[in-house]
Amino acid sequence: MELANLQALFQGHVVSGDDAAVTTFVGNAAASTEERLGVYYEAYRLRLLEVLRDDFPGLCGMLSADSFELLGLRYIDKHPSQHPNVCHFGQHFAGFLAADSEAAEQPCLAEMARFELARGYAFAAAETDILTLDELGALAAEDWPALHVKFHPTLQRSRFTWNVGPIWRAINAEEPIPLPARLEQSESWVVWRRNITVYWRSLNDTEAAAMEAFADGQDFAEVCEVLCEWLDAEAVPATMAGMLNQWVTEGLVIK
Repeated sequence: MELANLQALFQGHVVSGDDAAVTTFVGNAAASTEERLGVYYEAYRLRLLEVLRDDFPGLCGMLSADSFELLGLRYIDKHPSQHPNVCHFGQHFAGFLAADSEAAEQPCLAEMARFELARGYAFAAAETDILTLDELGALAAEDWPALHVKFHPTLQRSRFTWNVGPIWRAINAEEPIPLPARLEQSESWVVWRRNITVYWRSLNDTEAAAMEAFADGQDFAEVCEVLCEWLDAEAVPATMAGMLNQWVTEGLVIK
């Protein structure tokens, strides 16, 4: 048999447990074929579990080691790794948790996974030049209405209905973990990276609406009209100025 065919059979067994390799490879007195192949099969799954633990420490903190392992193994079976870079392996974990019959009984788990995925995406996204307050202040008055605000590539926007923020913060600080609790009102969040540090915070409805409008390509004048649905017209200029100042200071806006 050609080497490429042997490699394909071996990979099929390691990745998905395909038994076709069992009749091709041989065992010896020390270990049967099944045992020898099983070493690689188990090692591969253990490595993927390790990836999930590294990428989702919040979930690990919310679950016992055994519960996380069982969830992880079901995820491996449902979503085999499709990319040579393991950084992409957990990309479906939040959706899996929302659909899994056992995990779906704790909807906070899927939200925690979604939050940790946003942190991962923010950390891995490309860097670029950010806008400074001096550059914003140098904009001519007649150019403001047509201003388009472009956000940093690391920026991730999500909406949450559970207290995943306090839970994650407690786990990260190795403090007592609060019980999962549904929020009285869902919250919009933004996650981003500046240099090598990932930041996150909640947004009020006005800021979330403005950020969404800019992200959809609307200009400054159009976003001000959007905010008139939330605020008195007289309050819009000062509110917009405050938000832009904060966004630029936080490194959310690029040139």
